[in-house]
Amino acid sequence: DQGSAVAIELRFEQRCEGSVAAMRGLVRWSIDDTTQAPGPVGVPDALWQPSPDPAPTASTFWRWQSAVGDPIGSGQSVLLEPPASSIAIDAAGGRLRWQFSGPESTFASGEFLAMDGLARLEVGWYDGLRRPGVHNPTRGGLLVQIDGRVCLDIEGWVAVDRVVYVGNGLREIDLRFEQRCAGAEAPLRGRLKWVAGDAGNAGE
Repeated sequence: DQGSAVAIELRFEQRCEGSVAAMRGLVRWSIDDTTQAPGPVGVPDALWQPSPDPAPTASTFWRWQSAVGDPIGSGQSVLLEPPASSIAIDAAGGRLRWQFSGPESTFASGEFLAMDGLARLEVGWYDGLRRPGVHNPTRGGLLVQIDGRVCLDIEGWVAVDRVVYVGNGLREIDLRFEQRCAGAEAPLRGRLKWVAGDAGNAGE
């Protein structure tokens, strides 16, 4: 468009109140630079795997294992699966959201964002994830909430072990994750497996 910027280069300096130390930087941008963030890397062989007990009976389930000291999972290990629990999936491009409603009023949800530039989720390991909205777009975002408990700042990873699309529609996904709240060493880890059409699914 006429009048639109096609390139810019600027320098800046910022000082916080009461501090003499400065943060300085350089920003350079060109409309001709089409570089995109790289995709996920291979899943590490020694990456965490969930306990096999109790074994899921449905092809769709969400299992989380919370270490003692994790403020989100409260140190509990939980398996949610149909028909006792229902699940809703919302997948669009490189974003995945899921919600489980389980017995005893358990309500849990998660959101995973791949790095910018991916048209859809791919198999691989996504590390260095932060809370969506304040995440690094070249890495991605993750946020898991359980019964209203949520971290304001997190660090985490997601390993997508399997993903199946039919056309542009997500039909199956199997992933593992780890989330640590800022200031807490104890992790919340889990595995989500979802298959379209499984009993208890609310669809996508």
